[in-house]
Amino acid sequence: IQKALVTHCPPPEAGLSLDYGSGTGLVARWLAAGSHRVLAMDVSSGMLAELNRQAAAKGLTGIETRLCDAGDVPVPDSVIACVYASLSLHHVPDPAETIRAFPRTLVPGGRIAILEMDPYVDPVYQAAHHDTWPGISRGDLCGWLSDAGFETPVTAWEQVWTDGRTLYLMVARIPA
Repeated sequence: IQKALVTHCPPPEAGLSLDYGSGTGLVARWLAAGSHRVLAMDVSSGMLAELNRQAAAKGLTGIETRLCDAGDVPVPDSVIACVYASLSLHHVPDPAETIRAFPRTLVPGGRIAILEMDPYVDPVYQAAHHDTWPGISRGDLCGWLSDAGFETPVTAWEQVWTDGRTLYLMVARIPA
């Protein structure tokens, strides 16, 4: 999954990437291993502590962690070159509102890569994984990105899991 993210939305040579909804930092650690600077945000201090522990164990530097509220993007304007949101938006109360917060954080020409699940019907899975939304439709995500000012959102990758759920990666850029 990390490979798909960075293949279809390569991290900037210089500049800061945002791993939004980082959890234990799979994406942040992947980026830091490539000598990229990363701001990793999550709602769970325990997840961020585990991210820091795993990064330290591997000698990774360049990761700053920041606690945030669900749907909140506490980042100054125009400091992020690329946003990565990997399986995080279906956990926030209002994904469209969260997406609307990203453009102001991005530098001109900045990019976004969102990994999500197509909608599914499985209340047991939804409860077990604390999913606020049972996936996000590609049409909704594309519309939210366009409404927020992103150019040409496209589905760049997809994978069907063994349980039948489908993951997809949508990428877009903010005008330069």
